[in-house]
Amino acid sequence: MPNYENSVIYTITTGQHLYVGSTRDYVSRKHHHNSCVQSYKPGQIRKSKQHLYHQIAHNNFVWIMQPYKQVSCNSKYELLCEEQKVINNLKPNMNERNAIKQVKSRDEKIAYNRAWYQRKKAERYAKDN
Repeated sequence: MPNYENSVIYTITTGQHLYVGSTRDYVSRKHHHNSCVQSYKPGQIRKSKQHLYHQIAHNNFVWIMQPYKQVSCNSKYELLCEEQKVINNLKPNMNERNAIKQVKSRDEKIAYNRAWYQRKKAERYAKDN
């Protein structure tokens, strides 16, 4: 089982842009980001974090990655919750999505599923007629 006791929440800045991420191995993650930055080619097929690397390239490949906070967690979920707290606090403009999905209540899930079912039923009916 992976060890999340020495995890790091980190920031990447380039120009006026900010990204927040988290990792169990900061050095390895920094090397991975550096590799992605070096191999970035504008117009290539969109992948996760493409916006981040596009902004770094747009800023003449000048970027700074630094630890924001050391965290001791028991699981990946705990680490992502800590990352989400930092995202909510700093409001970065390069994160394309939240670290964790918003948890819906049971009633919200049921209402969503009913609405989805009714919408799909209406689409099938419209297609058949």
